[in-house]
Amino acid sequence: MSQDQTDMLDNESATGITTLDDLRGHLQWAIEVEHSTLPPYLTALYSLDAERNADAVQLIGGVFVEEMIHLALAANLLNAVGGRPVLDAPHMLPPHPRTMPHADPRPPGAHRALGTRPHTPHV
Repeated sequence: MSQDQTDMLDNESATGITTLDDLRGHLQWAIEVEHSTLPPYLTALYSLDAERNADAVQLIGGVFVEEMIHLALAANLLNAVGGRPVLDAPHMLPPHPRTMPHADPRPPGAHRALGTRPHTPHV
């Protein structure tokens, strides 16, 4: 890392986190992002026949658990820095499909939607 890059990091956070309140806000955002991934994974999981798709059920179930762990870690970190995790705000419970919360809108036209509708016809 060059001296100019080090000076920039010393003067202002590359993440936009420069205060404790900034950190708390970003941790809440992390909670919201992790929370938003749960319905699509559960929809996928519950749409599978566990007897015919045991490997897929195990894989998707494992990913769902990992997302819950990420959410818990972000909430624990927020608690540790004096914040209060919010999991029941109305903006966190929109219908699906929905836009990924706090997604970077670049590049233009990028589609970051989370959905729960079927991707294959019923058999």
